[in-house]
Amino acid sequence: MANRIPLVFDTVANKIKELPSGDNLNMSSSSINDAININASGAVVANTVNTVNLNIAGTPIGEVAKTNSYTDLSNLPTLFDGNYNSLTNKPSAIVAAWADITGKPVIASNLSQLINDTNFVTNAQVTISSSQVSGLAAVATGGSWTDLTDSAQLISRAEIAGGTLTIDVNNTGDLEGSVFSTDGGTKLIDGVTKSGALVNLDITGDITGNIIGDHTGTHIGDVYSSDGIKQVLFSGNTFEEDALFRGNVSGQLFAPDNSSVLVSNDGIHYGDFRGNVVGDDSSIMVDAVTNSVNAGTIVATTKFIGNVESTSTLTLTALSGITLSPAGPINIPNATTISLSATSTIGIGATNDLTLTSSSGNVVVQDHISITNLKTLVAGAADYAAFQSAIAAL
Repeated sequence: MANRIPLVFDTVANKIKELPSGDNLNMSSSSINDAININASGAVVANTVNTVNLNIAGTPIGEVAKTNSYTDLSNLPTLFDGNYNSLTNKPSAIVAAWADITGKPVIASNLSQLINDTNFVTNAQVTISSSQVSGLAAVATGGSWTDLTDSAQLISRAEIAGGTLTIDVNNTGDLEGSVFSTDGGTKLIDGVTKSGALVNLDITGDITGNIIGDHTGTHIGDVYSSDGIKQVLFSGNTFEEDALFRGNVSGQLFAPDNSSVLVSNDGIHYGDFRGNVVGDDSSIMVDAVTNSVNAGTIVATTKFIGNVESTSTLTLTALSGITLSPAGPINIPNATTISLSATSTIGIGATNDLTLTSSSGNVVVQDHISITNLKTLVAGAADYAAFQSAIAAL
């Protein structure tokens, strides 16, 4: 059967003719199916070659090139099977038992078996008196309380019974009873009712128990609720961190200098608010770190400024209309499908060129012929007259 040259449509001369010598047949986005043989005088360049048999210089390629298996190689060497008995020139066995060793020393099992060739003395031969030891204090030889230096002063029975004993309360142990001031006997802490008034008193350390009354002064540390679990006031880990109040407040809140109201009795907040806003379900509605708003629905009576993101479908609803007025281009880089639908008319206008492109598919305008269908008409037309008839039949 004679070889034939394919017919192509000449867009310059508007006619169908054979493919000129030197021109290429562009099969972009198309394939050649069911070809029997392909003969090429040059190189065949392809991303992937799928074939059943592959011959090189007329010889089929080896099986190992297809399986990449070691066992498909020929002339394989004999490998070591992992058995120690298969080795040659092995060393002789070593005797590891102590009883089989000859010329070993005798190890004594009792002290009496040793020879006292260095003249060690026994306990019965050693007697040391206190006079033979230099540097001992007098209390070591005399054993008297008066020989101690810097000893604590003893309290006499007469001092306790006569009430002339003065105690400096700097102890590190427990103190039981009431506490009085030095201004004439004012009771600061009642040891019976476990209550009292602390005035101008600095407390360093943790306080466990109820505090009834006002506190005037500086408080350094955290404050917990009565159950000892919920934190009411977090003082911060460093001096740079702001203290956080956690709980409900009834009444007005003022600035530190009492010059302005921050929160009124009606619950109106005045001034800037810094920090997270948390919902009743403990979820963060306003994230102060990422400057983002997390909400199922955002109701804006006037306008909303900022980015809107959603992990699911994003719905924009307006009672009258939606107006997009960007100062620059509108970009939708990650959308897989963009659908515009209306019950009336959709108008797309531009003061300059309007370009519709597709990097991998066809741009289809309904009720108009597509580029793909036009290519099919050209390929099926035997001559220019048949092509004109096909166009007229659309």
